Amino acid sequence: MISTLTPSLLPVQASGEAEQVDGLFRVLMFLGGIVFLLVQGLLVVTIIRFRRKPGDESDGAHFSSNLTLEIVWTAIPAITIVFLAIYSYNVFVSIRERSRTSAHRRVRARASRGRSRMKTRWAACLRTARRRSMMRCCTRMSAVRSC
Repeated sequence: MISTLTPSLLPVQASGEAEQVDGLFRVLMFLGGIVFLLVQGLLVVTIIRFRRKPGDESDGAHFSSNLTLEIVWTAIPAITIVFLAIYSYNVFVSIRERSRTSAHRRVRARASRGRSRMKTRWAACLRTARRRSMMRCCTRMSAVRSC
């Protein structure tokens, strides 16, 4: 229910990575919503079921530790956190690989653009040098002929 309402919380996707980030957000909202509803539901049930009876002034019953319950309420969050860490890391790696690939393409495009500019500059420089050397050569030839 909560994860179906989250598209209205998310802005318009402006990049290729937004889809993966939105998916991660939906998973986090779904799990967070389940935990919220479960905790609030148990809280309401506990308040109603264990409220003090009229005229009862005694303390409630004392319970010692319950090993099974403690293992369960420690294991479930630990498993959930490990799942979220793995899923988040996979999304991060996927986004990083995509950005590295596009950055590599941009660098290659800039480098090839720079090489073509350099080639053009070198060609212009060579043409200018050839003209100058021919002019020097012609000047020398005319100087020799005049002698």
